[in-house]
Amino acid sequence: GSLLGRMIGVIAEESTVQEHLNGLYGKTLWEVGLVVGQLSSKKCYFVHAVPLQTVAATKTAVSPKDVAAQIQSFENQTASRRSKQVQKWLPGGLGVLGVYVFCPAGADVASKMCQLTHAVCGKDEGKLLGLEHWAEEDAVDVAAADQERRRVMVNMEATSKRVSCRSLNVADTKGTASAGTWSTQQIVNKWHHVQCAVRLERDLCVEASPNASDLTALLTSALKPVLNDIGRSRVLVDGGAAPPTDPLAGKAAAATGKKVKATAESTEHEARMLMRPRPGPASATAHTCATLQLHGEVLCHAYAHPRATLGEVHHMLRFDLARSLRARLRTLTEALDDEHTVDPGQGREGQNAQSLNIQNLEMPVRVIVPLVGPVTVSDYVLAAEDRNAVPQDVVVRAGNVLGCTLRPDGVVFAEDFAQTEGRVTVAGSRQQPAAGAPAVVAATPAAPDKTAAGSSNAATNNMLLFALLVLVVALLLALLFRK
Repeated sequence: GSLLGRMIGVIAEESTVQEHLNGLYGKTLWEVGLVVGQLSSKKCYFVHAVPLQTVAATKTAVSPKDVAAQIQSFENQTASRRSKQVQKWLPGGLGVLGVYVFCPAGADVASKMCQLTHAVCGKDEGKLLGLEHWAEEDAVDVAAADQERRRVMVNMEATSKRVSCRSLNVADTKGTASAGTWSTQQIVNKWHHVQCAVRLERDLCVEASPNASDLTALLTSALKPVLNDIGRSRVLVDGGAAPPTDPLAGKAAAATGKKVKATAESTEHEARMLMRPRPGPASATAHTCATLQLHGEVLCHAYAHPRATLGEVHHMLRFDLARSLRARLRTLTEALDDEHTVDPGQGREGQNAQSLNIQNLEMPVRVIVPLVGPVTVSDYVLAAEDRNAVPQDVVVRAGNVLGCTLRPDGVVFAEDFAQTEGRVTVAGSRQQPAAGAPAVVAATPAAPDKTAAGSSNAATNNMLLFALLVLVVALLLALLFRK
């Protein structure tokens, strides 16, 4: 039947969400934030709260109506922008699932919560990542649930400490919310962790487009064929294939020969992502303004709830890889100055060659830092950054985006710069990535070689002189025979 009317049980992580909630009572007038977690067909695992705006309590009493008016003035676009920033940090399996509002009892914020949920979750991330083409055999229960696009809204009352939950189908702008349940548990310590190294060997042409205004947009557009390949990929977990409806815990049981309960402690799994091999580099066209090269291995991983199926895990790994590639490109291009933007209307012979006048910018590598329990989040850093300063910089950025305090000593380089060498190069300087190393290389088409052109002109002149000499000799011989 339809999932729209099905009740969702929201299970909050005690060590993070409940602790954050406890810190608000008596100190905060109201707060609006994002729900970060994982959806299953019947449950929403709420593992981290990202505050968007917090107003401290004052000695002066504020009526629930005035509080509701303040919350109503919070801009939906602010929540939408922050949500996109948060998604960049999240591993496979985690996403922004909705919003929460902490406020006094009696404050009517129901309509505002619906607006915020549509603003934050209204666009399908799978389509934004270019993963529309899912493998047909992975169409399991989680895909059906996601098709309904159910997201959650959590209202925490500051005075009564009552928590109410509702779910909303964001694919239906006129739909109504359904009631849900609330509970707290220690959940992430029971999750599965699945990781794999994915080999990429692709050379892509970056096409100038009137719809792309900067280098980030152009590179992201060029990445679409790879994202489509990821969407069609096959994933093998723990060394073998199994139906996507099989539980991941059952796969672990088959691998170990022991019965594994769904409530077992967190377990580690290895996976392989198989993508269809592609032919060599795409042929450049008149609109080609750069080349995007992806070579080598990149890390992708995901966290899955205890009862997750293999099909769900396949989705999670694909999302993680797609997010990671897009995040790397954005980190790469954000490091460039404004002068390096591309004018999409100029084509091959316009300003693009000057616009990409950048050298020796290496591909960003993945850095992971613990968020809660075994669950980590990721940032991406350039080789030019001071390696000793990276941990502190990462936790500062995490604090700004995720709204939490993380420890610098927990920061780990998931990939080594020595294994991820890549370059952004200028025209005529096509440096090849190191063997076995993932690389992003954006290079303009090679400019004409003046030396080669000069040699060609000289050869043409010599041929003309030789032809003229032959003609003169022929005329002399003709005159001689006539005499």
